[in-house]
Amino acid sequence: RTLESVVEPSGVSKSELRNTLLRLSQYQNFQLYGDLLAAASLKAQSKISLEMMEQLASLPETDCYKILNTAIQEPAAFTRFMKAGGKMDLLLDLALSAPTRAKSSSIQTSDSEPSLFDLALSSESEAHFKDEVESACPVFDFQSSFPAQIRDQGDLGTCWAHTASDLLSQKICQRNADFCGKPLSVADLSRAFRDIYSSAHSGSSLDGLEYGLKNGVCFEDTTTYFKNFSSFVQLRSCYLKHERPANKGLESLMTELKEVSAKLSADQNLTVGAPLSAERIHSALESSESYPDFIYRLSLGPACHKGRMGREIQPSLFDGLHAEHFKFDFDTQGYLQRLQALKTRSANQSAFALGICAKKALKMGGDCGDHAITLIAAKYDPATGKCMGFLRNSWGDSPDLNGWQNLSEILKFTKSVNFLRDPSAHPHDPRK
Repeated sequence: RTLESVVEPSGVSKSELRNTLLRLSQYQNFQLYGDLLAAASLKAQSKISLEMMEQLASLPETDCYKILNTAIQEPAAFTRFMKAGGKMDLLLDLALSAPTRAKSSSIQTSDSEPSLFDLALSSESEAHFKDEVESACPVFDFQSSFPAQIRDQGDLGTCWAHTASDLLSQKICQRNADFCGKPLSVADLSRAFRDIYSSAHSGSSLDGLEYGLKNGVCFEDTTTYFKNFSSFVQLRSCYLKHERPANKGLESLMTELKEVSAKLSADQNLTVGAPLSAERIHSALESSESYPDFIYRLSLGPACHKGRMGREIQPSLFDGLHAEHFKFDFDTQGYLQRLQALKTRSANQSAFALGICAKKALKMGGDCGDHAITLIAAKYDPATGKCMGFLRNSWGDSPDLNGWQNLSEILKFTKSVNFLRDPSAHPHDPRK
């Protein structure tokens, strides 16, 4: 039968509808199930849609979510779902994004009646949803712990090291206000993956955090961060030339090193803590055991080796801190549950490193586009009923994924979350 005939008042009996829905769920035909639910709602057949909602209540959470995700493509349909009760967390996740979804069904409400979506905007359901969001929304603000300037990772895959630097910087600021706003070295934390400067491979925020907690971390102004991969093409040429026995110590090598250091500095593609000179490059070449070792000796200045936070400087600063990691289950966790997961862990007074699908979040199409950003503040906005998050990205002046954003949209594309568990922040509840 057509969808239109099924949802007519005399279309099917209650038992026939129940058996049909049971078969659809057994054969996992979620697309047709969702289309049927949307059609019933748009035809204002509340008895049919309520019967379908009752059936949904008996299905596994993952199946329910897939069905509703199909049905909610009709913006007008979700009011019926809300009023049916149950599965509220999943419904909210879908309903919040309903205004931006295009209608896909040929079934329309009559011109004389306001759309169900319009009714929802002034209904008690919306107020209930806002209350649910406000209750689940985490509230924290660590913006004062960070410098105003946004760093630029360039064309290297060091977003993970930037977020690890952010989280460690924020904790240092909490424990010693003298260091607030003083960024930690991305180049130093990048040592967690020693091939980061010899390839385009990326790392993970969790490994960056664990490395910093174990080994300490330098301040950014004691290191050199090369932003562009082209820099390493030139530096590798210097390394290979130096490795040839006949060329070691030749005056021509120093001439080349002077040219390279001048060019890299002129290109402004690096953050210099210690001056980049031919002598400094040659010293790193002479003492290095491999190309990655050469790059790190060049990146980390003498002041870095003598002054790492949590080691030479205030050795006990990181005491008690542990790097933690968790993932969202998108098949079972709705928007409220994801917010609540952040709220529970916000008791640690830690910013969050979010592993996201940047291409999907920015609607660029294609694959995921793995990226890491830092969530440094969150609040509920009563004017819009949304939970907002303040993001800190590592793309320099780009506005993308920077500043206040709707956490509903960000968490849709968040795969993993990292933070620093701090027992001292909640001494009476070690579970957080």
